[in-house]
Amino acid sequence: MKKWLIIAGVVILVFAGGYLLLSFYAVKFIQAQVQKMIGPGFTIAQIKVNATHLSIHGIRFEDPRTKQRFLGVEEMRIYPDLPSFLQKRLGIREWTILKPSFFFYRTREG
Repeated sequence: MKKWLIIAGVVILVFAGGYLLLSFYAVKFIQAQVQKMIGPGFTIAQIKVNATHLSIHGIRFEDPRTKQRFLGVEEMRIYPDLPSFLQKRLGIREWTILKPSFFFYRTREG
């Protein structure tokens, strides 16, 4: 009986380690794609790779011509869809935006 408990514990540890490793590489892949897609006017304070998600802090968007700020997001979290990663394509399971703020400017004429 004790032998089966040890085997079950090892199997659980192997599956948990495999899940975390696969998740980490999926998040690194998403990080590279996000960095490629950032366009002019966007600034990011910090990109942090966690074991299960990608965390992007301090997102700002300014109009390149007028330099007026239109969007601010304190934190964005992107969670990968691991079953799709095994099928040679990577999907996003969940996309969470924390504390977004939008700014609207109007002229004196309205």
